[in-house]
Amino acid sequence: MAVLYSTGWVFQFAAAFGIFQDETRKALRKRYNQKVPIISMFFGIVIRMFYREHEPAHFHVEHQGQHAKFDLDGEMIVGSIHSKTALRLIREWASFHRGNLRLIGKT
Repeated sequence: MAVLYSTGWVFQFAAAFGIFQDETRKALRKRYNQKVPIISMFFGIVIRMFYREHEPAHFHVEHQGQHAKFDLDGEMIVGSIHSKTALRLIREWASFHRGNLRLIGKT
């Protein structure tokens, strides 16, 4: 069961449906955050991305305790970020860094 928890989608699925207790959820989130490298931080937004992660290429975003995955064009795939300003900034950031993001995702 621990192997399944290390994958992001299983954690998000279980967390979304309240399967984990609060302490377990916090411990798993902390371990997950330590493994995904931070590639950018601005205005309280933390962007993380693995080098050559599984398809489709994406990056992880945290903002005020909210988590989401975005494709390389800046469109949210899964999760929720409620701030319209944060979403706009993330899309602008993704647009500006699109070439570099594609290189990280492909190589």
